[in-house]
Amino acid sequence: MSVTCPACGVAVVPGYVRCPKCQAPLKGTRRVQTVAGGTAVAGNGRVPILPIAGGAVVVLGIILYFVLGKSDAAKPKPDPEPETTSAGEPAESGTQTMNPVPLPTVPDVDTNRIDPNAVAKDLERALKNQRMWSSVEVIGSDVEVRSNSCGDANMVPIIDAARRALRDAGLTRVRCLENSGAVVFERGL
Repeated sequence: MSVTCPACGVAVVPGYVRCPKCQAPLKGTRRVQTVAGGTAVAGNGRVPILPIAGGAVVVLGIILYFVLGKSDAAKPKPDPEPETTSAGEPAESGTQTMNPVPLPTVPDVDTNRIDPNAVAKDLERALKNQRMWSSVEVIGSDVEVRSNSCGDANMVPIIDAARRALRDAGLTRVRCLENSGAVVFERGL
């Protein structure tokens, strides 16, 4: 069903307020009032109590779990003191007290010695600054450099520049390996 424009006589699809050709107002069409959607819709003024109460119960439960959940059963009990006789000596009972085991002594560490891992990281940083992406690892008294740049002419001068620091850290040998594991060169420090 179409409406005819009274001014120009063109058939107009229902829904137009004005004629698309001559812009004359069409009679018999009414405007549809639009309803705002989304957050523009006015609420009923009531606060949603059920979700708020449920959230409060959950939070209260969590708080009570952490506050009251630490019962006395979970706490370690202190060792009871041995009973003493009137002479001040421990009374004999069916259990024997264990003598504490002496802790092993820590060997003296030379605090002035350079950390080999720190020197290895410095060498790795120097290689990366020259765009020779390598990983440097300390294995015992050896330094292992893994890189696809082991055959590069700049690799040996960089390692030679770090030779003294490596030697001062107690390292004795440098080995350069391709990423496949093939040894390219091995040098003593």
